[in-house]
Amino acid sequence: MKSVVLYHAKFAASYFDRLDGQRQWSLRSREDFDVSEIAKSFGNGGHARAAGFETPLSEEDYVPKPRFLPKTAFDPTPEP
Repeated sequence: MKSVVLYHAKFAASYFDRLDGQRQWSLRSREDFDVSEIAKSFGNGGHARAAGFETPLSEEDYVPKPRFLPKTAFDPTPEP
């Protein structure tokens, strides 16, 4: 997940890349800024202070990932 923090910004956005080739965006606001209007412009929605939408990943951003990872992929112990 990537985020940019601007302390005087009216809203914040973060995203993560999903395995299905979509980028999932999350928007949060404070004060009098309606982030649902941004989400609606991308065909999704939410509330005035919390909204989200998705966009397709560009070809250079998308890295195909295996649908099922072996259990060893989650094993925190190093191999001998």
